[in-house]
Amino acid sequence: MKISKHLLDRGVDINELHCQVTSQIDKLRSWCSSPLDILSKESPVSLWKIKDHLEHLTVTGRSTIMLIEQALQNKQKKEVNRDGRELFQLGVIPRGKTKSPVFAKPKDTNIKKIQNSITRFQNQMTMLSDQLKTISKHDGTSEHPLLGYLTPKQWLQFVLIHQNHHLEIISDIINSLNFKTGESLT
Repeated sequence: MKISKHLLDRGVDINELHCQVTSQIDKLRSWCSSPLDILSKESPVSLWKIKDHLEHLTVTGRSTIMLIEQALQNKQKKEVNRDGRELFQLGVIPRGKTKSPVFAKPKDTNIKKIQNSITRFQNQMTMLSDQLKTISKHDGTSEHPLLGYLTPKQWLQFVLIHQNHHLEIISDIINSLNFKTGESLT
């Protein structure tokens, strides 16, 4: 599930970028409706279970929305660092290269709370749709703990890359487990 390079270009259509992120959130929602025993299965692919990845994505996604809003309020222009430039150039997060910040590590939250968090994340993304033109042009920044300073548009691109990273891991977890008929996650 490599991200199309044009979605990482400076001139990318912000509406298409927003649509891609929203589509990923829909996928999170659909996986959340799977049976809990499937979401909680351990796998050799990842130390985290599927529900842990879902929880992590909702926590980081919702935090990223706040950082987009913070960057929109900020007029100060600072740059992404070397790691940030590399991330946007590659369009992927290499597995095992970085660790999740403490605030975003899974806390074994129950699936109902994760579903509610996905709904809030989806609502926040919907509310952002009214600001896409501003997000596309605004060059104020807010700080990412590892990547330096990102503009609102770069934050949205980061969400796409980050979610894609975890969606690929979830897909690999699913493929590594032997599901019986009717158990598969689709």
